Amino acid sequence: MSVNVHSQVTHQEADGLAVAPYGKKLSYKFSDVPAGLTIVLPVPEGVTQIGILNVIKTAFVGGTSLTIGDGTDPDLFGVVTLGTAGNVVCTFGGTAAKHYLTGGRVVLTFGAQPTAGEGELIVYFA
Repeated sequence: MSVNVHSQVTHQEADGLAVAPYGKKLSYKFSDVPAGLTIVLPVPEGVTQIGILNVIKTAFVGGTSLTIGDGTDPDLFGVVTLGTAGNVVCTFGGTAAKHYLTGGRVVLTFGAQPTAGEGELIVYFA
């Protein structure tokens, strides 16, 4: 499992300094799923989450569903069907928008222990 943070700062003459949205990427595979069936991506305090993108890179075997939530509501950000490579869940705004005053987390919860597969989650912040 790996986590990458990507950010971009651009200069715009009319507005001075502009900060583009940035993302925190979590690459995960079946062997990363613990017995509790959850993988947690920590979210720093003071950021505003604007979107979620999840892609199934290789079809999962053994687990049929994945919910993406915030630790309180298990499917707040979406439900993913794991058995199809290329399956995408993408949500911007609406329930995917959330400001974290004290930090938080994005939680992936698997319906059962998978025996194969890998995916990628990107959480976008502003």
